[in-house]
Amino acid sequence: MTSRLGELQKYYIYAMPIVYYKKIGNDASVGIWEITESESWFLERLDLIESEKTDLENIKGEGNRKQWLSARWLLHHMMGHTRREACLKDAFGKPHLADSDTEISISHSGTRSAVLKSRTPGGIDIQKRVDKIFRIENRFINDTEKNWIRKTHHSDDLHLIWGAKEALFKTYSRKKVDFRNDLTIEQPKHHLHRTIGIIEKKENKKYELHYTWLDDYLLVYTY
Repeated sequence: MTSRLGELQKYYIYAMPIVYYKKIGNDASVGIWEITESESWFLERLDLIESEKTDLENIKGEGNRKQWLSARWLLHHMMGHTRREACLKDAFGKPHLADSDTEISISHSGTRSAVLKSRTPGGIDIQKRVDKIFRIENRFINDTEKNWIRKTHHSDDLHLIWGAKEALFKTYSRKKVDFRNDLTIEQPKHHLHRTIGIIEKKENKKYELHYTWLDDYLLVYTY
C-alpha cells in the first residue's frame, strides 16, 4: 500500500512548494518549503493548540509568522500522519513533537523554511546569502577557521561556517554557547559537501555536517 507521505512526495517533490526533499537511509529526512502562501492559508489548515497560538501571537511581522507556520506545515507533511502533531518547545527553546519520540529541527530564512526529522538528535540551518555576514564575521569566526577560509570563496565559506554552527547549536540544544569559542568547523571536503563540526563544551564532540547550495540558499544539517 502506498503511504500517505509517498503520495504527497509524488506531487510535491518536483513542484512547488516543496523545493527539496531528501531521505537519508532509514534514520532521517530533510525538506525545504518555498513560501508562496498567505498567513490565512496556513491558519485554515493548521489546527494549532493554545500554546502554539500564543507562540505565534508573539511573533512580529507577517513574513516571520509565515516562516513559522510554513515550517509546521512542512513538518506535518514529512511526518506522513493524517492528524497533525503539535510542535512544542522545551525549556531551552528546542522544538519537539507532543506525541512522538521523533527528533526534529527547524530553520527558516527569506522565503524558505527547512525541517530535519530523525531518530537521533540533530540540527538544521537554512540561510539566504546576505552581505551582512561580512559585518559580523569576527563574532563567530575563530583562528582555526580563518586558516582555511578561501579568499576566492570568502562569502561561501562564511555562510557555511555560520550555518554549520547554527546546526551544531541546535544539536547541542542548550542556550549557553559561544559561537566563536565553543564551536569549531574543520576544513570542509568541498567535493563531498561535508565537513566536521566540534562542540567544545566540557568534552569535545564531533559531528559530520552535510551542506548544499540551492540557488542563493545554503542548507546545512547534521544528525
